[in-house]
Amino acid sequence: MLAAKFLHRGNDQGEAARMSLMMDIAELSAEELGPVMEALLAAENVNWEVANSLMVRWAMLDPKAALTFTRVRKVLRNHSGVMSAIVLELAKLDLPAAKEAVLKLEG
Repeated sequence: MLAAKFLHRGNDQGEAARMSLMMDIAELSAEELGPVMEALLAAENVNWEVANSLMVRWAMLDPKAALTFTRVRKVLRNHSGVMSAIVLELAKLDLPAAKEAVLKLEG
């Protein structure tokens, strides 16, 4: 299972491990990120550093899908780093949609 690769990894294992994690995340496709995030969020102890890195990558690849995923998950919606990455990447593709996303966050 692809998600298992990310469940027990963290950014606190040294620089080489951190860079290995980033390279593994960079290899994921937009389609793979949803199931990986689902599994990560379902874990007993969510590793938020890994989750944040995965969401930032998803925002880079497909900001609309990342936004859709985030909108129905309050724990992610309230994470300013995740939402900032999504809105920034969405604004590059669709500025009106990015503005609408910000308004929905405020409302």
